[in-house]
Amino acid sequence: MKIGISSPGFCTTPFPEMLDTLSRHYDVWELIGEHMHYLPDISEVASELTESYDTGLQVHLPFSDINIASVIPRVRQLGVEFITDSIEAAAGIGIGKATLHPGSASSISFRDRDWVMATARRSMETIYECAVEHGVTICLENMPYRSMIGPDMDELLALSEGFEPEIWSICYDMGHGHISGLEGSIEKHTDRIYNLHVHDNRGKKDSHLIPGQGNIDFDTLSPVLKRSPCEIAVFEAQDLRDALSGKEEVAKYFG
Repeated sequence: MKIGISSPGFCTTPFPEMLDTLSRHYDVWELIGEHMHYLPDISEVASELTESYDTGLQVHLPFSDINIASVIPRVRQLGVEFITDSIEAAAGIGIGKATLHPGSASSISFRDRDWVMATARRSMETIYECAVEHGVTICLENMPYRSMIGPDMDELLALSEGFEPEIWSICYDMGHGHISGLEGSIEKHTDRIYNLHVHDNRGKKDSHLIPGQGNIDFDTLSPVLKRSPCEIAVFEAQDLRDALSGKEEVAKYFG
């Protein structure tokens, strides 16, 4: 596998500067499409610069302050628009893979899981249509906590039912799976994994540690995950310092 990099902290640095830095160390950058890296705002400069670098790009679609599983129609619609605008911009830049958070349950909607799942599914249908139109593969990410949608494969598969795998697949996040208990059953679903997030934790907090700093069993899980169609292992680091110092640890298992 190629080793990629991602970190929410990177989007506080202008895109040209961040691309120049990461290109010296990584084959792929999964940028968080928010703040200074919100794709509709940087599409022109990103299109120009990517031709000068060998580092490939994929995107994590926006998730801050939006909820595509909201049971409030206007809130949900706003979130979907942020997502679809970003997919369209990604296609224009030449980005072909995008990671998507399924959304969250609220203090009211968590009382009726079917209700919030139904609203999330409506969002998925709109996002899927946009992805088909623009030729971008969506990778739906598993979440760590029950307050979020998609902590288990049953929910991820329900939200993905009927969608073509070339357009709609799964992003398996190792840290999230360790917290939710999903890692014990992921072997049954490796054929659906088209994107992989690699980081460590101690089973409670989504702390995005370098492999070996937590208690995830990488020796057991990495051979299983390497059987998936995924060709890139994206290290989700806390910051640039960890991104640079932790690459060798990720490569031990996925290089």
